[in-house]
Amino acid sequence: MKGIPVIKLLICCFCFCSMAAFANGGGDANEQKSNNQAAVSASTNTETIKWLTMDEALRLYKIAPKKIFVDLYTDWCTLCKKMDASTFQHPEIVNYINQHFYPVKMDAEMRNTIVFNNKAYEFLPNEGSNGLHSLVLYLTRGRPSFPSIVFLDEKMDNPQAVRGFLNPVRMEKISVYFAENFYKQYEWGIFNKTYKSKISESSGQSAITSTTKEIRKSNSKQGQSTTSTLSDDKKDRGKSQKKTPPVRKRRLRTTVQ
Repeated sequence: MKGIPVIKLLICCFCFCSMAAFANGGGDANEQKSNNQAAVSASTNTETIKWLTMDEALRLYKIAPKKIFVDLYTDWCTLCKKMDASTFQHPEIVNYINQHFYPVKMDAEMRNTIVFNNKAYEFLPNEGSNGLHSLVLYLTRGRPSFPSIVFLDEKMDNPQAVRGFLNPVRMEKISVYFAENFYKQYEWGIFNKTYKSKISESSGQSAITSTTKEIRKSNSKQGQSTTSTLSDDKKDRGKSQKKTPPVRKRRLRTTVQ
């Protein structure tokens, strides 16, 4: 009879050990599941801009014409590296540029010859302190500065250069302005004031897409284009001007705020 309590004690110890082992196994499974989810999330967030060389972009352009986005940089440019580490890592910027452009990253001091619009552009060793590629002079209209981004339309002409560091919000505005042809309809000042960046907001629908729809809706609500809006403003300020000149496609100045 005295051995019965001992047997009960052994049974209890066995059950306790089994439950502990089961709990640890379940914990390991839960931890593994959590790690897998974290890995999937991390891989999703590490999507980057699919940079091309100029030659690669031009080959793709011949197959399917599309606007080209050029990031001009140099190895010694500190702000270029800063923009790479911040602006070009923002998920909205990454997705938008990949969707609407052939993105090109071009070293302004590269030595390779590039054939652009049937013309050969070469490295100029005597240009600047380290030499400069002649295509950079064409893209920046003879005013190289780094970092600079350049937009080329579907016809590969009329390069639009924007100089200096651009944070995600400014990059969004300028990219949308060119990608969706707002520059053909609106003066930059009008667009800059009308466009409200929602880049920091998260929603099921793309913040950029929803905002551009709002701009078109607000400007077409009364059947007016930007030209008529500018005309009305001028009439209000002074009625001496009888006709407003048509809005022309122009370079986006780097001094735009």
